[in-house]
Amino acid sequence: MEIKKDLKIKENIFLSNNILQSSEEQETLKESSNGRFNPYENNSGTTLCIKQSGYIIAACDTRHSGEMNINSREMTKIYSIGDFILTTTGFYADSYELSIRLKYQINMYEVQHNKKITIHSAAHLLCNILYSKRFFPYFTFCCLCGFENKIPYIYSYDPVGSYQECSCRCNGSGAGMIQPLLDSLISKKNWNNCTIQDLNDEDGLKLVQKAFEAASERDVKTGDFLEVYIIKEGEIQKSVFPLRKD
Repeated sequence: MEIKKDLKIKENIFLSNNILQSSEEQETLKESSNGRFNPYENNSGTTLCIKQSGYIIAACDTRHSGEMNINSREMTKIYSIGDFILTTTGFYADSYELSIRLKYQINMYEVQHNKKITIHSAAHLLCNILYSKRFFPYFTFCCLCGFENKIPYIYSYDPVGSYQECSCRCNGSGAGMIQPLLDSLISKKNWNNCTIQDLNDEDGLKLVQKAFEAASERDVKTGDFLEVYIIKEGEIQKSVFPLRKD
């Protein structure tokens, strides 16, 4: 009899614990559905832009990843929009939508004004597009590159439209490893009594390759292939190089 009573008590405790657990899970589900929905996903990867005398290099890896998986190994993060190059990282759907919207707005500007848009006007236009979505922003970190009177320009943006001109910029999951290298070798930061000498396009390409090869060794979200665009006045050259695929 005592054994039966003990079994009955244990059964009741087990059932009550299950009921409590299921109710707690239901509350958690309610909270997540009510106020914790996240519409974004960081598809990550790495982009890089540098400018030197007479040319710009824009580069990206082609890995498109989720939280714990690789969705694609051949997904670009660079978009050619007229005479300009747009690089993006973050949520791929937002990045693609932003590139389409910017291309449309630039075409509308050129039709209405019957002239080519300048890189400075395009940069301000991109700022307005991002700022117009500030209450539900595009989750993308981008750079816009182009030439004006044979002078190269790079503009870097945050998701709500704040932007600045810069000489080098790296965004994405590999930025923490690559940006300090660019600050040292391109911007010459903390180089005392040093005259800044620009790299030629061959040396710039080698620097970009080495930077991405090093990042792909440490960053699981950077890899597969490296796309490099060398942009000169009226000319864009594209090259593809292999990276780590594991």
